[in-house]
Amino acid sequence: MVLLLMISACGNKADLISSNSTTTPTTTVVISGNTSSDVNTEPAFPPDQNWTSDSTWDMCLIKAPEGRKYEWLNYTTWMSLERQRREFPRSLIPEITGSTTAFVSSEENNSDYKASVKNFIDARCDLIVTIGAEISKETEISALQYPDVDFIGIDQQHEKHYPNLASLLFPEDHAGFLAGALAASATVTKIVAVVLDSEIEPSSVAYGAGFTNGVTHIDPDIDVVSIPHPSAGGRPDADWGVTAAREALDYGADV
Repeated sequence: MVLLLMISACGNKADLISSNSTTTPTTTVVISGNTSSDVNTEPAFPPDQNWTSDSTWDMCLIKAPEGRKYEWLNYTTWMSLERQRREFPRSLIPEITGSTTAFVSSEENNSDYKASVKNFIDARCDLIVTIGAEISKETEISALQYPDVDFIGIDQQHEKHYPNLASLLFPEDHAGFLAGALAASATVTKIVAVVLDSEIEPSSVAYGAGFTNGVTHIDPDIDVVSIPHPSAGGRPDADWGVTAAREALDYGADV
């Protein structure tokens, strides 16, 4: 919902519309990768056909590498864009006849984000959404370089403010605090545990700190067992999750 509101608040395309523009059908365009099997998408345009139009609002997504942190964020962001495409508020921009969506998937350790942004710029996207701290700097540079294109950076902290760039951050420490307070209220053994994605990744560190503060806020005598994943991040690791849960139980944690 927050993303939908941010999209609706982005720049007006009416200033760019030509009176003799050709209407392009509302569609979903997949530049690379596959959409989820439970997503209803219309056939993509052929690669050599221009799929954007002056009369459509074209929203383009650069997904983060799939991993424990970003897998759900990639999915929910794409769903938000798809919902916006299907329910485009034409009352905001009466001249717009429809909207399109497209995405590219970043590979792990792929640093060529600049090329992905440039491809969408060349395709004349109106809104470019990027996900992940790894592309934060490139998003900020692109917003400065292309002031007529709107950008949304999800899970990104930008150093400077630009009128065409919006940031969407998640206060992991707040969520951790609430979880810690709840755990402290429920424990009987006075030992609680928190399992984290990483011991160095900023969002995991913030969540862990918030969890500990939440526990201490309720009862400073409760012991907190913190079990971080040994790697800095990556794909879901169910086997390690089972091991971590057993380790927490061995410590005497009941929450």
